[in-house]
Amino acid sequence: MYYDAYVTQDSKAVIFADDSNFFISSDTAEEAQIKGQKLIDNLNEWSQINDLIINTSKTQAIVFKAKGKQVENFCLKSGDDPVNFVDHVCLLGIIFSSDLSWNHHVNALVKKLSTINGIMFRIRSYIPPAIKLQIYYSLFYSHIFYCLLVYGTLTQTAMEKIVLQQKKFVRSIINAPRLEHTNPIFNNFKILKMKNLFDFKLSRCIHQSHKSSSKYLQLCNIRYSFLSSYNIRNVSTYSVPFLRQEYLKQSLAYRAPILLNNIPDEIQRCVSACTLKHKLKQHFLDAI
Repeated sequence: MYYDAYVTQDSKAVIFADDSNFFISSDTAEEAQIKGQKLIDNLNEWSQINDLIINTSKTQAIVFKAKGKQVENFCLKSGDDPVNFVDHVCLLGIIFSSDLSWNHHVNALVKKLSTINGIMFRIRSYIPPAIKLQIYYSLFYSHIFYCLLVYGTLTQTAMEKIVLQQKKFVRSIINAPRLEHTNPIFNNFKILKMKNLFDFKLSRCIHQSHKSSSKYLQLCNIRYSFLSSYNIRNVSTYSVPFLRQEYLKQSLAYRAPILLNNIPDEIQRCVSACTLKHKLKQHFLDAI
């Protein structure tokens, strides 16, 4: 569906099939409400001109704000019907929360992974490890790897919930006891841990961005370190910004330079994407 520039003049439209999403940014809640109401009025006018009807029962709005900040008296109307405000929304399989956390998405993901683990526990004595490994990559791995670069900057507490489910599945591969150490299993079957999957995917995306001059590098804001004339003991290739808040340390601008500084130059100089993939995976497996 195509919207005229008149409709989206104060917003950014993200359209997938018949699902339309509009994003508005502003410094104050009052300004956001004015822009939002103007957008809805423009959409209603555009729909009437094109003989379309907006289903207000399926129309939702969400206010993204800092955690703990309250936004009161925020109201939008589509004609005479009020727009329903929610605290989280699902977009292409990713659940975005109004407080910019990933708690809702992690809880939904853990519920899926727990179901898979329950099924695997019941049948683990009837299938060989090779088949279990195929089930892992087809059912389990596909869920955690999907859009990992979007939600992968979650907190350590939320990460541990997914790690726990991954360890349960890995133990089921060899029918190991509940408290069995999983590091040897990860190494034996060459399975990357959840905490390394984000770094693995981010490294590959940065490598691909260098080759294609993608705008993805601008999100990482990667800068080279200042070269000192003095003999410094520890010299990092990429500059890591100084950030006080732990929340800001989840950003790509902070995590990408740290990641690249810990990856050997031999791997970063790989030209082939396939070679980089294999060497990166072995690099993270050696760190287990």
